[in-house]
Amino acid sequence: MQQFALHLRAHMQARLGEFAGALEAMSEYRRRMRELGREREYVNTASCVWDVCLWSGDLQHGEAALRETYELMERSGNKRYLARAAIDLGEAVVRQGRLDEAERLCEVGEELSASDDVENEALLSVLRARVRAARGDLVCAEAHARRAVELAAVTENLEQAADAWLTLAEILRAKGDAEEQAAAAEALRLYEQKGNIVGASRRAFVDADASFLA
Repeated sequence: MQQFALHLRAHMQARLGEFAGALEAMSEYRRRMRELGREREYVNTASCVWDVCLWSGDLQHGEAALRETYELMERSGNKRYLARAAIDLGEAVVRQGRLDEAERLCEVGEELSASDDVENEALLSVLRARVRAARGDLVCAEAHARRAVELAAVTENLEQAADAWLTLAEILRAKGDAEEQAAAAEALRLYEQKGNIVGASRRAFVDADASFLA
């Protein structure tokens, strides 16, 4: 229970902007898992490290944890966890401008995900939207982002829905579409409903020329 509490605390601290404490708690949790020989839990929680690093902006640290898991899952042939690792790693690299690698990882995630895995499909739609937007194909990017919004609503994951709406807002802004204001406002409403202070701090996006895709 004490160890799992570290895991929960890390996620909560990241959303409150307490990044150093969040990463310390998550690292301690994973270290203890490895000491106890719980290798599966250690490997699977790389996505939790990425979650903390995504909010803090430490993309390189998060990528390193994900890449370790991706390589381990690839060697072991664990398709279920490899699919999610590929999607998360794709998100990490697209935010750093490595579009070809992001597209390859998107294909891996799509190939390995179960046909009824709505959450993975929502994440893949966001990833596709970001890749297409970065390549300048805004029409295709918008279609993927709108699909992500629809799928995220089914999952009832507030943060995933907020991320999809914010991605759509970014694309609409790039297109010069006035609807971007409403999309951004919906994203921020969902962050606030979740109690995610870091996400809600993106309120400036509604009124300023800001970008959150990278």
